[in-house]
Amino acid sequence: MCQRLNYNLILIKCLKYTLIFSTGIILTSCMGGEYSEKDITSLTRSIQGKSPWVIHKLFILKFGWPDRTIGSGLKIDQWDIAGGVLTYHPFRGPVFSKNGADTRLVQTNNFVENCIFGSCELTTPPDPANNGTRYWLGNVFISPDGNFHFEDSKQNLTIRSEQTNIFFRSNPDGIVSVKYAIGISKQTRLESLEEGTHVASVLFSSLDGIITQSYDVISHRGLMKLEILSGESMPFQLFKSWINFWD
Repeated sequence: MCQRLNYNLILIKCLKYTLIFSTGIILTSCMGGEYSEKDITSLTRSIQGKSPWVIHKLFILKFGWPDRTIGSGLKIDQWDIAGGVLTYHPFRGPVFSKNGADTRLVQTNNFVENCIFGSCELTTPPDPANNGTRYWLGNVFISPDGNFHFEDSKQNLTIRSEQTNIFFRSNPDGIVSVKYAIGISKQTRLESLEEGTHVASVLFSSLDGIITQSYDVISHRGLMKLEILSGESMPFQLFKSWINFWD
């Protein structure tokens, strides 16, 4: 145990010198001490504009080694500090979670127009009998030129019988139009909106225009995703990720 502790301290010391050399930042480390949300605020200011690699090393320098590492096939580090949990996600960036609220520590800019178009993931609803697992059914590609295309995953065939009446399966290609909600423009920052804000309505039509399906686009700030849903019960879920997680 003592040998491990000494080894960790040596690595932290080396990291400190590396960080000072590469970033010009000197952080006071209080490893093993108490932290408050002021420490989180101070840390947030210091990491703006820094690369993901540097931010991760700053977390280690400031708070020591992670209390746990989660993720399947992806290393996601977490620290228990200031009555909450600091999470470093290599793709989605750093987040501080406390009392059910998530605060992103890196300022990003995700504009409504940029995030609506692109690839949306179509899945089954969460399966309560299987720990909330969602099964991938395919992707809906929404193009800015007013067209859409559905590409079937050709996976999870055993559960397909439960996913009937899916518009995109019977209409894999068609026309799409987007109408932004009142008070929302193409350049509205999704980060500035409250959780669950209605940002737009999307109308999908078959190529001949006879069959149509309308959906609402809801922004989930904590997940950094848009959810495309209708007012009626749906046999699937459709999500579109925001595009900027680090800047």
